[in-house]
Amino acid sequence: MSEDKKDKAGGGDIFLKKIKKGGHGAHGGVWKLAYADFVTAMMAFFLLMWLLNVTSEEMKSGLAQYFSPDAMSTSSSGSGDVFFGLTVTVESPMQAQSGGVATIIPIPESVRQGDGGASGTGKGEAGQSSAEATRQGGTAEAQQQGADAAPQRPEPTPPAPEPRQAQAAGASATPSPEPQGQVPAGQAAGNAREQADARDVAALQQRLLQAMREAGLRDVTPANLSVSARPDGVLIEIMDAPGIAMFEIGSARPQEEARKFIASVARVLRERQEQIAVFGHTDARPFPTANYTNWELAADRANAARRVLLDGGIRADRIVEVNSRADMLPRNPADRFAPENRRIEILLVRPPQ
Repeated sequence: MSEDKKDKAGGGDIFLKKIKKGGHGAHGGVWKLAYADFVTAMMAFFLLMWLLNVTSEEMKSGLAQYFSPDAMSTSSSGSGDVFFGLTVTVESPMQAQSGGVATIIPIPESVRQGDGGASGTGKGEAGQSSAEATRQGGTAEAQQQGADAAPQRPEPTPPAPEPRQAQAAGASATPSPEPQGQVPAGQAAGNAREQADARDVAALQQRLLQAMREAGLRDVTPANLSVSARPDGVLIEIMDAPGIAMFEIGSARPQEEARKFIASVARVLRERQEQIAVFGHTDARPFPTANYTNWELAADRANAARRVLLDGGIRADRIVEVNSRADMLPRNPADRFAPENRRIEILLVRPPQ
């Protein structure tokens, strides 16, 4: 009886369970999702680094062009798509096995721009059909357009006419270049004339020196004589030398040696047929009077030389000009008073060609 009463009176052990809410959030599962995302990102990053390390420059360029919306392949080998038709296992380009002509199928404007009555599914089917027709060329329209796009073989160009035929037909074309190693005709003619003039000058100078020795001219030296070729003819210069004067100073009267000299020149010129021009030159020494200058002195000396030539047997009709140059054309411009500036020029006029 006593135990029953005790139980009824609540004398047994009572346990109270208290639940604390909040404070244990760190023990939840949200952090696992964030950690998983971080691990995934790190794995993707290292995978990207590994791919960049093992990928060649050609593959990188192909990937860059593939993801570029405006990029087009510039490769002439392979398919021209991603990686330029290259594979990962083969280092060289994959060349097309057939030599056929590429078939081009135009895409309607409505399909390219996305407008028109076709739905999205229809567009996809049309794109697949166009791609397969491009690869296989199975439709008659694609084959016909491929035949139209095939390049035509150009007509053979007729051979150019021979130079003789072109000249006979009177064609005014650019003259053909001279064969290599040959001199043009005009240049060859000029070279031949220069060589002939050089031989003529050398022979004439030797003949004049021989005539001087035959005349017994002891005081006259080769320094008093010069023979040269000019475009208008052959020029003979009879000039003063240091200590040897052809004329007295300020006078048109020739010295005795000068007379013999000019006379020996006349004997040589009798063997030739050219016309003759005589020019007188002086140095820069001025005259004290204005009535008689170097112009008059040079003219008188040229005229005196003309008379000696006539006395030496030169026909009068061969002398076509007697002129005065005064001191305007010195032979030695650095020293206008030099003795070689005082001279008589005898020009053998070249006949017109």
